[in-house]
Amino acid sequence: MVEAGSPPPDRQRCTPLTKIVVSVCAGLLMCIIGLVSYATFPPILEQQVKANLIIDPANEIYESWEAAPIPIYVKMYLYNYTNHEHILKDGVKPILEQLGPYVYREYRKKEDVSFNDNGTVTYRQVVSYEFLPNLTKGDLDDEVITLNVPIIGAAFRNRLNRADERQVMADGLQEMFAKYNQTVFMKRKVRELLFEGYQDEMMSFAKTLNWSHTDRFAYQIDRNNSNDGLYTVFTGSKGMHNYGSIDNWQGQQKAAGFKTPCNAINGTTGEMWPPYSISADKQLTFFVSHLCRSLSLKFKRDETVKGIKVLRYHIDDKLFDYDVEENKCFCRKTKREYLCPPNGALDINRCQRDAPLVVSLPHFLHSNPSLISAVEGLRPEEDLHEFFMDVEPVMGIPVRVSARMQMNVVVDKFEHFRMFEKFNLQYLPTFWLETSATVNDDMAFKIRLVTEDLASYVTFAASLWIFLGLFAIMCALAFLVSHARKKRKERPSSKKYTAVKLIRAGR
Repeated sequence: MVEAGSPPPDRQRCTPLTKIVVSVCAGLLMCIIGLVSYATFPPILEQQVKANLIIDPANEIYESWEAAPIPIYVKMYLYNYTNHEHILKDGVKPILEQLGPYVYREYRKKEDVSFNDNGTVTYRQVVSYEFLPNLTKGDLDDEVITLNVPIIGAAFRNRLNRADERQVMADGLQEMFAKYNQTVFMKRKVRELLFEGYQDEMMSFAKTLNWSHTDRFAYQIDRNNSNDGLYTVFTGSKGMHNYGSIDNWQGQQKAAGFKTPCNAINGTTGEMWPPYSISADKQLTFFVSHLCRSLSLKFKRDETVKGIKVLRYHIDDKLFDYDVEENKCFCRKTKREYLCPPNGALDINRCQRDAPLVVSLPHFLHSNPSLISAVEGLRPEEDLHEFFMDVEPVMGIPVRVSARMQMNVVVDKFEHFRMFEKFNLQYLPTFWLETSATVNDDMAFKIRLVTEDLASYVTFAASLWIFLGLFAIMCALAFLVSHARKKRKERPSSKKYTAVKLIRAGR
């Protein structure tokens, strides 16, 4: 039976001590939730990122991998030789005028895709181009005076003949040059030089000798609606340590053109790298089939692209530096010495069917000064001519790319050829191109969400839980102190007092 005026049983049990214990426990629980969330979120996120980056039709990333989801632009700049007559007559220094850019939209689509049991996928990447006149400076019908690469190539190739055959072959070639009115320089339309090509008698002759697979010439001949071979890359399904790395290209793990180890196919295709593996102290390596070699970019600086924190990697002055011992295998080796091109240039004639070609950065950036001083009109600037990639290090994907390369022709005083008498060994530019791409706003939002925003949200939520937990504990302690003081005041005194009766005094 409950006595009248007594509190209900529940209120009797909810003592101050109970309140304090509950508050402290709740505060500790909130702190634990915050700390556990903060500690466990990064590995959970890493696991999810890796799982969703696997190249698999079931993953969202597959569509982006199969067909490039962002616009890729190719800008092409051609060099016009304004004093070509004086070069041939007097051997003066060439004066170059840069024309362009002539801009194309590039489309990439992976075809013949097949997945293999060893965690790889095999495919061909078909590339096509669409001319964009509204972004172009000039017109495809602009005329350019440039080097006549087919006849230079014929003279260059003659050096491979036996010594007793070179004179006879040179005489025969020079008769053909005269018959078809061919000289070291030619005037052609831009459209003929870039993709469309033109019928060339020397190319027809080269085709009969199996020096060329076509009788047409253009800088980008047969590149439109084409692929550069069969790739097999790791999907990440067997582990992310080699994600995106090339297992083989054209069934080979080494490319033709250079000696070991420079012919090794290392790195990825340049589209992705293993997540959580990129840092400023590591290089970024990818294979370029048209150069028959892998390129290794070095870290330059931190950058921000559309709110995404990225690492910028670039081609520095050491990549084509043949004073560096590891680059010697890109040179020709004789019994006595290495025969290397000037620093800053890469000889690719063995890669391109013995064509007289070397590549460099545009305007010979990071090259031997002799290359720049051999002509007039070149002004190398890093902002305009550097090759760089901005890569997000968590997901390992490039978010902004500017891949720039220049094509140069080797011209020399070729033995037995009279029209080359005014030349000494020179590396003369023909054109350079820039392939650029930047993530769109939608993709940038998704990358920021995964790499930065989610972590910020979890950190904020974890901090809030910890703050609320500490606040609850502090409130409980404050209540405990307050309750203790109140109890002390209500406690009866231990001293005893004797009542005194007051008696009124008589009158």
